[in-house]
Amino acid sequence: MAAFLNRVVREQFRTFKHDLPRKLWPEFVEHLRNEDEAMPVWNDATTNKLGDSIFQILKEVGFITDTKTYRLQPVQISSEVLACHL
Repeated sequence: MAAFLNRVVREQFRTFKHDLPRKLWPEFVEHLRNEDEAMPVWNDATTNKLGDSIFQILKEVGFITDTKTYRLQPVQISSEVLACHL
């Protein structure tokens, strides 16, 4: 989750995108596979289910408005959280 936030969600905000397209999740998973040979290959159902969970969490914490439009929302992150190096 942290890597997805750091790489994908951050890039969407940085480039002033207004949404977080769902297709970015399987692209991210594929990118991870290319970086780490030891990463297991998940079937499509597993990848999609994990994506469902990730996007639900993003909705619950306020990064996206809902899981239909995936519209990004600005989020205030406390300095204590920002000080953590994940």
